[in-house]
Amino acid sequence: MPISEARRKANERYNAKAYDEIKVRVPKGHKAELQAHAEQRNESLNGFINRAIDAQLERDNRTATEIIEQDYLPLEQTIVNQFRDEGTSDEEILQFLREFS
Repeated sequence: MPISEARRKANERYNAKAYDEIKVRVPKGHKAELQAHAEQRNESLNGFINRAIDAQLERDNRTATEIIEQDYLPLEQTIVNQFRDEGTSDEEILQFLREFS
């Protein structure tokens, strides 16, 4: 059953107050891939995109120490520890790891 005109207008007013809109363009066919991915996780396409953006912002805002501990230590523990024992800064260690990964 379609929603009433009054409900539609109320929804539009709420959305205008509560949300900003961003138009995202993707290559043909990619939208279907994104929708399928979101559906596999029982979320909307909008929810998936917001989650992906939030996750990337979190990754982008990590400190050098956090990046080393979360991304490199499991694989590069010995190298990182050796550098730290020698007094190398985490920024220098991260630069080294990025150059040679």
